[in-house]
Amino acid sequence: RLAPIVRRRELNWLFLIILITGIALWIDFTPTVTDPDSPYYRQAPWPTQRFYWRDVHTRLGLDLRGGTQVLLRSRDPNISPENLQAARQVIEARVNGLGVSEATVQTSGDDRIIVELPDVDQPEQALATIRSTGKLEFIDPQGQYLPPGQLVRTTGSPEPSLAASPALNATGALTETAAITDSAELEQALQGPLYEVVADGSDLIPSSVQPGIDPGGRPIVSFQFGGESATRLETFTARNIGQPLTIVLDNRVISSPTIEDRLPGQGQISSATVEDRNSLFNVLRYGSLPVGFDVETSRIVTATLGAESVRASEIAGIIGLLMVAILMIVYYRLPGVLAVVALLIYTALAFAVYRFVPITLTLAGIAGFVLSIGLAVD
Repeated sequence: RLAPIVRRRELNWLFLIILITGIALWIDFTPTVTDPDSPYYRQAPWPTQRFYWRDVHTRLGLDLRGGTQVLLRSRDPNISPENLQAARQVIEARVNGLGVSEATVQTSGDDRIIVELPDVDQPEQALATIRSTGKLEFIDPQGQYLPPGQLVRTTGSPEPSLAASPALNATGALTETAAITDSAELEQALQGPLYEVVADGSDLIPSSVQPGIDPGGRPIVSFQFGGESATRLETFTARNIGQPLTIVLDNRVISSPTIEDRLPGQGQISSATVEDRNSLFNVLRYGSLPVGFDVETSRIVTATLGAESVRASEIAGIIGLLMVAILMIVYYRLPGVLAVVALLIYTALAFAVYRFVPITLTLAGIAGFVLSIGLAVD
């Protein structure tokens, strides 16, 4: 009586193993999306491979793919651990918003954050977005049209920082010419007027920040304030129709649009390019940093060594798997064959999990994966 039940249970387990193995192999060998009409098609430094809705291409770390590694230092040497973690989360959200795949953001010591950006085409623009404090203010320009890019003092930020948006060279350091220019600009700003803040970014509703295109084809970012800022903005615009209202980000003028009507706590910011709009969107959408950060070091990591390491790791994995398989089959015969089949299934399952989760494979991670194959045979 028990034999049919045991046989049925074994068949059920066999069917389940075959099903899971099939799904794993599907994920492992998912073809690259090459159809331009596909909604998932994109020109990117990595191939797009889709298992239904999920991108399951193999993620490689900075040491294997190359990219940019940046060390950010807090301008406040006494930053609290809570604020450092909050800054890390904001920077990580901004990096994800830029669409950088497999980026790594982690704290280092008491006042530093390490950012690794694999395959970034424009690291300077990415860095500007990442380390921007993100303090948005609407100010009363006292009837003047302040030019974009001008450094100003506000009642909310009366002491602008020299590092608000410095010119960076390829190594991430200030050039001598940029340092002189910025020093003169800062001195001019400190001697200039103190502009009153009409609306403060702390009252910005994050979910209201959306990118778009206006009827004239210009890239825009729409937004909405809440709290006291919404009330002050509505009152100010109602009283100053036809006058300029200046939008400031990190003490730098973004634009000075003319007030055409009363603004009930919402509006939009125009950008010259889509890239500028996306950077502004990420800064506003994911919040402001609790303190400012400066680039302490910046270095470019090439992928040449990474390609050689991946190739060597693949060869090592194949040799290791073959050696284990030969030993198991020669010593255990048929049970050894079954163990090798189970080992191949384990390899397929583990690699599928790496691609689906996803898990970024560094050189050390690949070594651990190869080592786990030898251990799993036990």
